[in-house]
Amino acid sequence: MIASFAGEVTEDSTYQLIPQATAKGVRPALTPLKGATVTALTPNGSNSGYGLKYTLNGQTYSWDYSWTPQGNYTYVFNDQDGNRTNTYKGNPICIIPTTSIQEEHNVPQFSYDGQIIRITQGNDIQSILEMHLYDVQGRLIRAQQGEIMSMNGLLRGLYFLKLTPYNSIHTVMHQP
Repeated sequence: MIASFAGEVTEDSTYQLIPQATAKGVRPALTPLKGATVTALTPNGSNSGYGLKYTLNGQTYSWDYSWTPQGNYTYVFNDQDGNRTNTYKGNPICIIPTTSIQEEHNVPQFSYDGQIIRITQGNDIQSILEMHLYDVQGRLIRAQQGEIMSMNGLLRGLYFLKLTPYNSIHTVMHQP
């Protein structure tokens, strides 16, 4: 779900938003398998595909499909229509980085007791200049100087807390 739009948004006669992102499958749709029961769906050994097993009219069949990082898809069918292999070209696979970098600096300490957010940075409470609390739409809810912010009167939900210390900016996510 999109939380909000910026700029001009139009609708067509069916109330679809224009423009809208689209997606396209890598292979043509197949005929539904009425009466089939899926009995297994397992990832392959290289985590780049799945094996599907199903029964239909007392017979067991399988489809194995896999992909490459370049977006090459292979489907191996062993079904009521026989054995065959089809290949398709799709978009390259999106690779999500799984590494992180540990930075060596004094990170603020965050505490929340149900009513008050308290921030300290090492032993230096004065190192926090300002706290800004935003809702998920990016609207400023509260701004306060110092190391303490009262949360009284806030509804339950997701908020973003922006801390402005002397020498850098840190953002902390918190759900009261």
